Amino acid sequence: MVLSPAYDLVNTALINPAKDEEITKTLNKKKKLIKQYFVAAMNKLKMEEKQQQYIFNKIKKPRPIWMQLIDNGFLSNAFKNLYKTILNKKFNALQVCK
Repeated sequence: MVLSPAYDLVNTALINPAKDEEITKTLNKKKKLIKQYFVAAMNKLKMEEKQQQYIFNKIKKPRPIWMQLIDNGFLSNAFKNLYKTILNKKFNALQVCK
């Protein structure tokens, strides 16, 4: 699967919250994002637990920078707050914010 370079630049959930699709639909034919789907996909690829943890840590590490970029962005305060809420829900679902 190849995504367009701009796929992740636009958070469509900000303007269309009714659309509840995520990458997990591709991974497990489900709509809800949870860590176990990614772990299952990584296990299928024969990735060791240490490799998996490295990937989840790579997701976790830039979180404060993402939040700062959102704060410094051009969105209205309402959209900034909504964007951070959406992002926090994804971090929580992936269990990478602990």
